[in-house]
Amino acid sequence: MTSMEHVADVHLKKLSDMPGQLGVLVVSESGAIIASRGDFVNDSVTGTTILKLFRTAYEITLPDSPCRAKRLSLYFNDHVIVVTASNKRIYIVKLMLPQKVEVETDNDVTI
Repeated sequence: MTSMEHVADVHLKKLSDMPGQLGVLVVSESGAIIASRGDFVNDSVTGTTILKLFRTAYEITLPDSPCRAKRLSLYFNDHVIVVTASNKRIYIVKLMLPQKVEVETDNDVTI
């Protein structure tokens, strides 16, 4: 086991032990699944879709700011998906929300 694989295993263990965690997906920058647990076991479709969203968020630039997005949070009624990048890996974690959150949508917008 290389030191990089060991670091990924340590991060995965910590993520898997989080209270309210429903699923974990670790993907490479190219989109290959490195590890998966819970609701995300071998879910390459979700991984690819979220990776595209994350890349899009990273490309957003604000006027007069050199900063780029480092994390992405997707809120649903009963859970949130948090995405962050570290060590050339993208960590996707699905967490249960403590109570249902009403998500407002504009009726004229098709999602």
